[in-house]
Amino acid sequence: MWTTVILGVVVLNIMLFIIHYSGPKAIALTWVPGRVIVIVISMLHKKELHNWLQITWTAYMIPVSLLAIFHFALRYMANKGRLPRFSCATPQWFICWSLGILAMVVSATLCMFIENPYILFSIGILAAYLNIVNVMDAPIHLQEVPIKFSTWYIIGTNIVIIAALILIELLIQHDYVRLAGVISNIPILSIVLLASSSCANTEEAINTTNQHIYMLAYQTWPAMAFVGVMWIGQVYTTSIALVMSMSAVLVVLIIQFIMAKT
Repeated sequence: MWTTVILGVVVLNIMLFIIHYSGPKAIALTWVPGRVIVIVISMLHKKELHNWLQITWTAYMIPVSLLAIFHFALRYMANKGRLPRFSCATPQWFICWSLGILAMVVSATLCMFIENPYILFSIGILAAYLNIVNVMDAPIHLQEVPIKFSTWYIIGTNIVIIAALILIELLIQHDYVRLAGVISNIPILSIVLLASSSCANTEEAINTTNQHIYMLAYQTWPAMAFVGVMWIGQVYTTSIALVMSMSAVLVVLIIQFIMAKT
């Protein structure tokens, strides 16, 4: 358990460090589904792996729905007049966050209570298609302004990720695989980045948050490729399934890099 927790914390802090000093383009590093790969490798010879993959596939609707709510909220705010130009549009952001949290709760509830594997698979497919919405408003140029995290921000994020990873491991050990799959898809890094950018002066908040949504949306497809191929690959040996999954991730990453670069 502790190996998984330590690796997860190290990966998160490396990402935060690079993003802190390198700016938004460094978010591309988060496209590599490191946490999912670590969890799967730690479960390779456990009977719970199949169920975890199934629920995790479906639970990608959780981060996708959060980003989609923000995407549509930003479109509304960008086209709506009479917003405070030099201060935070607090009421609008409050509604946006409320709807985003509600969307995550609804998605998590579906994952927890739907038993039919075909419906679960369909929800995952819907998440993959819905995520296209989140990359539609591609910035003409990515801003180069560094994203600064305060010390308390980093401490708080570490506490949350450590608690989440320990909880996931404990839930898997005690056969609460469904709940573990849902919790593993709570988009902690996305929440951190959106919270850091959303409440600034309106124009800056809209531009920066829109850019975050665009970059963060690309996290979903590589992770889904890994989980989906690993799920399907259960009919083969563990080694073959793992190689197929890694290959699928590499192909998706190359395609996304070409798209974002263009």
